[in-house]
Amino acid sequence: MVLAALDRGSFAPELAAELLGAIAHRAGYPVLQAMLLDEEAESAWVAAGVAMARVLGLDSGPDLAVALREAPERGAREGAAFGLAELGDEAALAGIVDAGLRGAIRARVAARCGADLPLVPDLWLELLAAEDHAARRLGTELVYVLLNRNDPGARQRLDMLGPRAKMAVREALDDPSLYMLPEKRATLEAWSTPR
Repeated sequence: MVLAALDRGSFAPELAAELLGAIAHRAGYPVLQAMLLDEEAESAWVAAGVAMARVLGLDSGPDLAVALREAPERGAREGAAFGLAELGDEAALAGIVDAGLRGAIRARVAARCGADLPLVPDLWLELLAAEDHAARRLGTELVYVLLNRNDPGARQRLDMLGPRAKMAVREALDDPSLYMLPEKRATLEAWSTPR
């Protein structure tokens, strides 16, 4: 029914993707995969990536990883990243971080996705302490995302990063060439300043 309504134009692609993800029937998967790569379905890219993960679970991982690497549009790559994050599989983290570092997806998207995956403290600490601006931006963005989440799990994840993370964030804040929005800077300063 959803596929027929989509063909008739009765549903916007984003709504169709969300419904197909909720129904999670395999028949919708090829449509979702095509939607993720369709330049005309821009509003549906994120919903399509997440729905692909809901329909096939971990079996969608290879398709989402290819889309993350090869989709021509950044929004489609970001939809794939959100789909990989939906899987909750730590193996997806490396691809998402790589895409964030290369600028294939925005750092804030990579950080949001990374915050939804199992935390790998050594990786995030390495990014925070890196000399490379893209790595530092991604690391500080993860901390910022976790600080702005209203769930106890986010604070526990920050605690897992430990005092090295606070020190690395302070060093990043001291770098005048690392631009960040004032709200993000203030939040990170409040968290990383010793009390």
